[in-house]
Amino acid sequence: MIQTFLRVKKAPLQPEDASQTYGFVTILNDDDVVLESPEDSHAFRVSKAKTSEKTSFSKVFSPTCSQWDVFVSICAPLLSQSLFHMNDALLFTLGVSGAGKTYTLFGPQDHPGVVYLALDALFYNIRGREASFPVVESIRSKLDKCKVLEGSKYLKHEPSHPIQLPSPDAYASLFPQKLDPSFQYAIYLCFPEIYNDRIFDLLEKASFFGHRHALSLKKSSSSDKKSVAGIQKVYVANPHEAFQLVHKVLQLRKSTSTKANSVSSRSHLVVSIELFRLQPAKNHIESCQLDLVDLAGSERTRSAETSGLLLREGASINKSLLTLGQCLEALRRKHDGRQHIIPFRQSKLTELLFHSGHLSGTARTCMLVNIDPLGSFDENAQVMRYSANAREIIPTQSSSYTDNFMSPSLNRTATQSKSTHSEAIQVQNEQLQRENESLRQLLADADAEMVNLEYEIREQMTREMEERVSQVEQTFLNRMLEETAQGIEYTDQKIEKMGEWVRRLQQGNKEKDECVAHLEHIIEQLQEENSIEEKPALQDTSNVHYIDNNRRSSRKLHYEDKQAIEEAHSLHTKRKLWPEPTLLQSSETEEEEGKTEISPKKKSPSPLKPLSPSRRPPLTKMYSQTGDVDINQL
Repeated sequence: MIQTFLRVKKAPLQPEDASQTYGFVTILNDDDVVLESPEDSHAFRVSKAKTSEKTSFSKVFSPTCSQWDVFVSICAPLLSQSLFHMNDALLFTLGVSGAGKTYTLFGPQDHPGVVYLALDALFYNIRGREASFPVVESIRSKLDKCKVLEGSKYLKHEPSHPIQLPSPDAYASLFPQKLDPSFQYAIYLCFPEIYNDRIFDLLEKASFFGHRHALSLKKSSSSDKKSVAGIQKVYVANPHEAFQLVHKVLQLRKSTSTKANSVSSRSHLVVSIELFRLQPAKNHIESCQLDLVDLAGSERTRSAETSGLLLREGASINKSLLTLGQCLEALRRKHDGRQHIIPFRQSKLTELLFHSGHLSGTARTCMLVNIDPLGSFDENAQVMRYSANAREIIPTQSSSYTDNFMSPSLNRTATQSKSTHSEAIQVQNEQLQRENESLRQLLADADAEMVNLEYEIREQMTREMEERVSQVEQTFLNRMLEETAQGIEYTDQKIEKMGEWVRRLQQGNKEKDECVAHLEHIIEQLQEENSIEEKPALQDTSNVHYIDNNRRSSRKLHYEDKQAIEEAHSLHTKRKLWPEPTLLQSSETEEEEGKTEISPKKKSPSPLKPLSPSRRPPLTKMYSQTGDVDINQL
């Protein structure tokens, strides 16, 4: 059976009650406690009344108990098994955040925790029989290839860490048995840290950004157990070096402040103490491992008010603790006779504890539950349920362990009961076979039902998918039709506007053509009048001066007509290339005012259309009456 212990955090004692009641915890005796749900708890709101839960432990430590009392009751028996029988041992703490787990294992300098007391007790028992570092490494290196550091060199520049330890007489009463003087002993320490479900070595030098390499679990060459590959181990020759190393590791551990706890551990820390017993003359060595695990406390996001990286760390901690609870429940079912798969590979924490042989039945295991009577009732009650599952687990001990603790009379009793036990096993096997057949039939029926259910679900999903696809196609088609109609309407509007603009342009050109025709008619009349006026002047040969003047005037008139025609022709060309709305407006205003006559001699910016070559009168006809005029000179 896994031994479970309970330690209640310091809290004021309620004076109105004669019993030992601290908050919602009532200590009945050294083994039993009762938890009563307060009015602000979830259990009270669900049941609409106060509920009480009674739980039993191997021993209950009240708030008045000291660190030494915890060490004597829990850790001292584990050290005895490791020292005298070389058995592995495990002690891990469990509780909510701020319940006092780290305080119990490490504590302050004036009240050292279990880790410091265990190291001091180990060196007290092996005093005078410590093996030197070269001697140990010459034998140990053949079993395990790993990086080993010597404590005196590794801690050369580290400050001392004084601890107020009990007197040696206190250890003498706890360990009256003496060790075999033919053996020498050596102690190695390593510190794996499980952070965000990954294993790191706290003794590894971190990078500039504080990162370390993640490690993996590999099978050990010396045993069937798995260990952390690549982790560094430190040989410590005296308790002061061990204390300095532990103090340095605590400073490197991940911790931060939350609303639930001012110094909240964000990782699981394993203090692994490896004890070697060797005989250099016979080249013989054997070892055992004592692991003291400080689990990070479970927390709720609502109470801790974490976010970002802290939220991720809390989720990883809660996941690993949940997996540990599932493994404990699976072990309880397995030892009750119901085979159950143990999900220890779902978390690095459980994988490390199971592969090292602690929870699989080859090591003695103790669990220390810490609760805060002034904290959350629901969270502390959940931790108590974990401990109840652990108390019902009965690990199967190894042969060496049973041989060391069974007396000769118990061996004879065990031999006499072998036949009766074999008959009971045979009957149990027959029952299991019948139960197995019935379970196979139930499994076959369940498989058939699942196949039918899967077919129905697939048919339903196919129909829903087809309906969904048809809806999407119809929506897409409607959208395409709407966009096509909008495009056609937009095109029609543009065509209509373009036609209106062309009609307005044609109307303007028509008006300009009429204006040009009118001007040409005026020019023709003026030319006829000039021809009529020139005839009597030419016939009068006596007046030469008169003829010369008429000749100059006709030349000037012809020159001005030619300039007006060229100007009208140029304006007409520009109008064809760049139709200006101002010209159209000017023509319309002129038409409305009555189309006033414009003299051909005035240079006005009126829109004149030049005569086409077919409609233009020949110049020879205009000046045929003048015999001395050279048309080419004009």
